[in-house]
Amino acid sequence: MKVNFNEVNAVKVGEIFSGRTFIADRKSCSERGLYLKIDQNSGLVRKNCSDVFAINLETGQLRRFSYDHLVEKVEAEV
Repeated sequence: MKVNFNEVNAVKVGEIFSGRTFIADRKSCSERGLYLKIDQNSGLVRKNCSDVFAINLETGQLRRFSYDHLVEKVEAEV
């Protein structure tokens, strides 16, 4: 997969709109991953959950983030 990045901005992951991309440190290794935030109403998340969920675009794994977790918001072209 080839990904082109534009400007990078540090923000809270909860402030990013669904369908947008961001970069964050991965939990399982010392690498960074590119994530796509998913809609909380997708049916994958419990109702009234205050966490944010995103898909790692390289591995396809679903990951949970706390609302105020700082990430690097990017405009990605895949």
